[in-house]
Order: sequence, then C-alpha cells, then structure tokens
Amino acid sequence: MSLSEFDLFIAKGNYQKLKYTEKKIELIKELIRDALKSQEVKCETWPEYGVVGKFKTVFRYKYDHENINRFLYELGILSISASIKEQFLDYEEIAT
Repeated sequence: MSLSEFDLFIAKGNYQKLKYTEKKIELIKELIRDALKSQEVKCETWPEYGVVGKFKTVFRYKYDHENINRFLYELGILSISASIKEQFLDYEEIAT
C-alpha cells in the first residue's frame, strides 16, 4: 500500500471503521470466552451463526526477570554480555 493509498484509507474513515470492528470482535471473543468459562464446557456450538467456540486452557506466567538474572549471575551461569555507554547515563547513575 503506497502512502497516498494509506492517506486515502484514513481520509475516508476506513481506519476508524477497522479499529471499531477490531474492538467489536475482541468484545465478542471475550463474551464467548466468559460464557464457556462459566459453563465449564470445553466446546460450544452456535449452528445458526456457523460458530464453534472451543475453550483451551492457556497458562500465563509472570516472570521477575531482574531477580532471575541476578540469581543466575550469582550462580555463575549468567555472564555479563552488555556494555553501558557512559554518555547516556546521568550523574546519579554514573556515581552508583
């Protein structure tokens, strides 16, 4: 898509329609997800809409990367592989 086509796409309001549609789809997905979760069902079918909703458990974890890296470094497993340019640091960071 060229820059002029992109400008035309935005000028016609198609970009706003695209974003609105994306939000609407995400809302529908969330509603389906909540419906399946509350029913504790693995699969739900809506034949009148031609839609099949499948519930799949996905585990999501949060990691404390700073402490993991510190722990691995203290064990000697993680080596320092970054260099810091002093010109980008302020006075307090240089002093520490």
